[in-house]
Amino acid sequence: MDLLCLDKQMAEHSPITSSDVHNFRDIGIPIEVRIGQRTATVQELASIETGSIILLDKPAGETLDLYVGNIRLASVEVVVVEDRLAVRITEFDATAFPAKTKEDLAA
Repeated sequence: MDLLCLDKQMAEHSPITSSDVHNFRDIGIPIEVRIGQRTATVQELASIETGSIILLDKPAGETLDLYVGNIRLASVEVVVVEDRLAVRITEFDATAFPAKTKEDLAA
């Protein structure tokens, strides 16, 4: 598959096929886990110091969101693996890859 074909697929919003994923499987993609958000005023930001507490929009104990770029991929929960923070997928977002299963993406 050449890049021109991939550009055409993207322009037509064609679904990504397992062969597309296979061709790019070794490329690193940043993943983010977002714990919450909030809007702060400039005055609030100016008053932040060490020890400040910033309340977020999510209740304690709720699952977090896993993003690839600006696409929400899944809900996750925080776990500890060998003294390191990690996340466990609790639910995939069906709208991120509507026609795909996780088996299709791994192929």
